[in-house]
Amino acid sequence: GTWTIVTDGVSTATTSTISSLVNGTSVLFRVAAVNSVGSGAASDAVSATPQATVTFDANSGSGSMADQSSAGSTALTSNSFTRQAYSFAGWNTAADGSGTAYADGASYAFAASATLYAQWDPVVCVPDTTTVGGETVLTFTSTTGCVWTAPAGVTGYDYVVVGGGGSGGKGQQWNTAGAGGHGGQVVQGRLSVVPGQSYEVIAGSRGVGFSQPGTASVFDAVTASGGN
Repeated sequence: GTWTIVTDGVSTATTSTISSLVNGTSVLFRVAAVNSVGSGAASDAVSATPQATVTFDANSGSGSMADQSSAGSTALTSNSFTRQAYSFAGWNTAADGSGTAYADGASYAFAASATLYAQWDPVVCVPDTTTVGGETVLTFTSTTGCVWTAPAGVTGYDYVVVGGGGSGGKGQQWNTAGAGGHGGQVVQGRLSVVPGQSYEVIAGSRGVGFSQPGTASVFDAVTASGGN
């Protein structure tokens, strides 16, 4: 390396930036004070190993993950991001998945700093399908959310959000319990859909309803609660 020259002859700096170092390759440093009188004795050699840093991006998911730094190949930090109605499908150097892919916990070279973007696969809805009065009824019960694709030729659905019944109260004897409350219809209406378009469906406990991915749910203000 080379010494850093201080033009005014005076400096209190305790750090210096040295370029062209290679991640994972140790470098020895010796430091000496230099002033107008002369040079002091050099310090003992100190070893330093440059590290690369990986930043994890949730890519439409939620949660937080700390950056990970290493001087050489090591396993990536396990994913802790989540995304409603989607399952984690690994990492990629490009947000759209067009770059280099890495599995969760895969070995990473840490040859250079980079950002890894979470990749997500939709959890496909499998609703119960019944026929009532010649009409098809789809019943969605997923409490963690799923993605449903509108069938060809279908442009609208009548919907009904039904609240679950309350739990039964304790009976007169310690080992008995009363019957649960009846389910209650909360809201109903009609929803326009586009054939072939995917929609997120979240039902069950505090479900937020039905929405196109990335948009506000039409049931954001509705909390399904027990009936009488």
